[in-house]
Amino acid sequence: MEPNGQFERAGIRLKRIRERLGLTLREVEARSRRLAKRKQNPDYIISRGWLNNIENGTYKPSLCKLYALGAIYNVHWSSIFSFFGCNVSDLAGIRPCLRLTNRRCPREKFIGKKRRIRQAQTELSKKSLELGVFGLGLLEDGDIGVGVFP
Repeated sequence: MEPNGQFERAGIRLKRIRERLGLTLREVEARSRRLAKRKQNPDYIISRGWLNNIENGTYKPSLCKLYALGAIYNVHWSSIFSFFGCNVSDLAGIRPCLRLTNRRCPREKFIGKKRRIRQAQTELSKKSLELGVFGLGLLEDGDIGVGVFP
């Protein structure tokens, strides 16, 4: 696989973080194995060779691998994603042009019914937004099917 310019730059950034932390490829692999064992999912394992290919811009990492690198390097997952051009902050501007009109629920489905929303439900939503559990677009029209989850 040919190196991609963006992946190559992302790999260089990841390598710099790893070296700044004083971690070897072998140590990253060992830590990823511990994470995979704890998560009970082998998709979190990062082999030395695989990481070397990422750092050289040859491979594109999966979500589990990006998550593992963020956890091992103590870098938030959204920062790691941004290295590869997936900027979470862009979602608010992009989301309106991607909406599917047939998936939107009529507003009266949520507002017109005579249901009372319990205080605990609204507080949970507010707290989730503050913690970044889901983006604001999730609650814009009450259409949970359009939201993005981490």
